[in-house]
Amino acid sequence: MEAVADIADMHINVPNLTLEQREAMLNVDQKRIFDKIKSHLISQKEREDLLENESSRLLRLDNIKPLRMIISGVGGTGKSFLIEAIKCLVDDTWHPKSSEIMCAIVAPTGDLLQLPPVNGRPVFNKISNQLVKTRLGAANAVNIWKETVEYDELTINERQKGDETFFKMLDSVRHGCLTDDTIDTLKSRVFNVDACQKINELMLESLETEKIELACVDVVDESGSTGKFDKKQEKKLDKLKDQPSKTAGLETVLSLAVGCRVMLRRNIDVTVGLVNGAIGTVMGIYATHISIKFDHIDVPCDIER
Repeated sequence: MEAVADIADMHINVPNLTLEQREAMLNVDQKRIFDKIKSHLISQKEREDLLENESSRLLRLDNIKPLRMIISGVGGTGKSFLIEAIKCLVDDTWHPKSSEIMCAIVAPTGDLLQLPPVNGRPVFNKISNQLVKTRLGAANAVNIWKETVEYDELTINERQKGDETFFKMLDSVRHGCLTDDTIDTLKSRVFNVDACQKINELMLESLETEKIELACVDVVDESGSTGKFDKKQEKKLDKLKDQPSKTAGLETVLSLAVGCRVMLRRNIDVTVGLVNGAIGTVMGIYATHISIKFDHIDVPCDIER
């Protein structure tokens, strides 16, 4: 649970934080990158302020070498938190009424070493070594990693910073270099879905509050498709009712009680921390919604049924 608290503190955007507060919360890796961007922006702003008229200013800006950086890092290293700090820095440094875009932050998702989804395609397409040599070996080829951008990487994992063994195990899986110890550890942690369900039932029964069962309702969105949901497809869906492992862990019947612990299984609002994996406690069950106090959010949230 300490790891959950850590990620809540470091990665959820808190809009009321000042620039100074955000800067003070950065770790060594984040601070190194932040300081480099800060130095560049301040230098650029100071030189801009020396110019007296718009025409000379535009001519001057044409000669400014922009700072292009690619910042990488595995999940849990605080990329989102760093981006929020940089955005706050830009707002604080640059003229708020400037009509020109002096800084752009692009945050594409996907890890170059990300594991492919189960029964799905990887985020990136694989290319052959021959194609790499053909493209990069050409006379006019540009090495983007050395000639056009600067690369830096976040390596301090805030999410698993309290468990170095677990972090190293995840990193070995990410690089595809599993040791015998890692394989043995993973095998020792395997348990079936029935066992997990039994634990949940025992925890629910230990509560003194009334248990309430909510039946799932299947809703099919046909707005973006020309196809129709026919009886054949309905039968296929019906076969999955008792196979939560094939429905992203969603149960046919959800058993809840006030005081039970729950976890979100999909993103609802990432800006406030209602994301897949968020853990909380049920505070109330109503006809149209369920009130949940999530561990990293100060006030209870209403989740529509």
